[in-house]
Amino acid sequence: RIGVIWHTQGAGKSMSMAIYTGILRQLPEFKNPTIVIQVDRNDLDNQLYANFVLAKDVVGHVEHAESTVGLRQLLDREAGGVIFTTIEKFRVKKDEEVDHPILSDRANIIVIADEAHRTQYGFETGGFAQNLRRALPNASFIGFTGTPVDKKDADTQVVFGETIHVYDIKQAVEDKATVPIYYEPRIVKLVLKDPDIDLKAEEIVSEMNEDGSNVKWAAIEDAACEDDRVEKVAKDILTHFTLRNESLEGKVMIVCMSRRICVKMYDAISQLPDCPEVAVVMTGNIGKDPKSWNQHLRTKEAKEALKARFKNPADPLKIVIVRDMWLTGFDAPCLHTLYVDKIMHGHNLMQSIARVNRVFEDKPAGLVVDYIGIASRLRDATEKYTEGGGQGKPTFDTREAAVYCIEQLEKVKSLLGNVPWDDLDSMRESEEILIAREAVNYILRDDESTDHFLNEEHKLSELFVMAKTERIIWNLMDTIGFIQSIRKSVRKIKFPQGTRKATEAAIHDLISQSIGSEKIINVLGEMDVESMDISILDDKFLAMAKEARDGANIRIELMRRILMDELKVKMPKNIRRYGSLKEQIEEVIDQYHKHAIDSLTVITELMKRAQELQEEDQRVKELGLSEEELAFYDILSKREGAIREVNLMKDIVHNVYKAVKNNLQLDWYKKESAKAAIRLAVKKELRGKVDISELNKILAEIMEQAEGQYSEWPMVG
Repeated sequence: RIGVIWHTQGAGKSMSMAIYTGILRQLPEFKNPTIVIQVDRNDLDNQLYANFVLAKDVVGHVEHAESTVGLRQLLDREAGGVIFTTIEKFRVKKDEEVDHPILSDRANIIVIADEAHRTQYGFETGGFAQNLRRALPNASFIGFTGTPVDKKDADTQVVFGETIHVYDIKQAVEDKATVPIYYEPRIVKLVLKDPDIDLKAEEIVSEMNEDGSNVKWAAIEDAACEDDRVEKVAKDILTHFTLRNESLEGKVMIVCMSRRICVKMYDAISQLPDCPEVAVVMTGNIGKDPKSWNQHLRTKEAKEALKARFKNPADPLKIVIVRDMWLTGFDAPCLHTLYVDKIMHGHNLMQSIARVNRVFEDKPAGLVVDYIGIASRLRDATEKYTEGGGQGKPTFDTREAAVYCIEQLEKVKSLLGNVPWDDLDSMRESEEILIAREAVNYILRDDESTDHFLNEEHKLSELFVMAKTERIIWNLMDTIGFIQSIRKSVRKIKFPQGTRKATEAAIHDLISQSIGSEKIINVLGEMDVESMDISILDDKFLAMAKEARDGANIRIELMRRILMDELKVKMPKNIRRYGSLKEQIEEVIDQYHKHAIDSLTVITELMKRAQELQEEDQRVKELGLSEEELAFYDILSKREGAIREVNLMKDIVHNVYKAVKNNLQLDWYKKESAKAAIRLAVKKELRGKVDISELNKILAEIMEQAEGQYSEWPMVG
């Protein structure tokens, strides 16, 4: 018994298994071990095998046992290899074997059991777990699991040994390896036709020695399959999905308790107006199942194609309906909501809800919506989870999210200065805009305050996405909308459009749209921030900045952003000149944040830098040089003893520029021979025209400028 690795679902367990396999192969004391990867379901077998094949550089040669005979042949070896098999392939040959034969008595066989909680028990009943140990009597066993079991007859640690490492829900969420899962109850009651079903089930057990649970299950399934209930659930799911998708675009899965209900759910929901594309994923038998089910029965290839479509966030297939398939061993990061209308418990429940905990773009959390009443089973799962040493809850109630959302709202409000929150509802829009501008100005007083607000507002937005279906949040929508308008303005000023991936802000913008509040206002009013450029920093702008002292932080941040954008574009064209300007601007802003200078002084200083930038543009025109040539002109003209005759200097600059451009090649700055060719060509142009004592310094500056300006050659010029 090696032990147990307990890593919560979705946190990269298969990656850990591959790395562990790679380590074992490198240890000399194992003498080239054979690694047996054992799973208990074909879908897990196929997915894990595909992951290992992708990691072949780490794990080595990977083989797949297709049958019991194939498994025995693969294990008949002296050493080495990674063998994938399902546990049911460790079966005895009917009418030929009483006990499972020994397949290998080597001690350098390591069995890695995936999802070690399911079929690794029952050693005294002649089960597959017993057969496995008979087949490999000297092997070592390690269990990887996301949901340990410690029932009386099925203790994971008894089978595999002590827990080696725990990576629980709490740590996975904190590390952002997974997203948290929220739980929302929307119970649609089951109405049993026979209220005495429990009593009748007991009679069956006592009189016929049969399992009364089958009778109760059939009665529950009948109740869940009632037309009125299926239609009610279908309508509620589509309404809920549509509202949720406004704030967080993604895909959803509906879990039903039988194939019959899966088909009825498909018929009900697909006929509703504005329903996106839906598919049923289930097993079936064309010869035995009703003909009306045929459209839902697919070949293995067709199922794989459907799986690929559902995993693709851009594909129009948005909803799948399942009973058991895809509830384990299936990862679709864009899946954000699981609608549960099936009684589940234990590790099956934990595995199922983990379908929505994968990290994807701006997805803040997954959501489990309960239509049948699994809350008590979730509590049991939580108790079992924490008893085993894991920290964190499998799910959080959306009512909790609503409470957290209200708390977070108060925290964000405290970051906005003296906003008269109680009076906002009675204010005119012009008054609201003025208040919002004051708040934006307050937030932008320094980088730390701005970043703190944006981080806290981000948390508020995530909580709102999770809690927006709770009624206690609805009367806060106007306030949240007002804060969203402030956030939009701050982001517009702080981060120019296009400088970050659009997906970073997508969730926030969608939230603002989905609130439907009239409080979403244009805080910046006449300031067309997206179209601002250096030319707007004129005397008129300065006069406006002077008049609006209360909005000085907004003006300063706008000016800084515009100047920095301009420098970002110009910097490669004249590294030394624009690098110096950038340092000056940063020093001015730093002094302002340290309260060493007032707002009017900093605006005046920034205006001077803006004028210098405009003068550079004018100097290019006056000299008749390109911006690229101007950089070389500055390098040459600032030297002692530089040529003062302008036309002669311009001719030299033209020739130096050509000498550099004519010797460029792909990745030239990485090749010493290419750089030497440029230096030689430039030296020829400058020899006899500049002081010999300055030549090497000039060459060094020209090469620095050339590398900054033309490192992307030939994609420039």
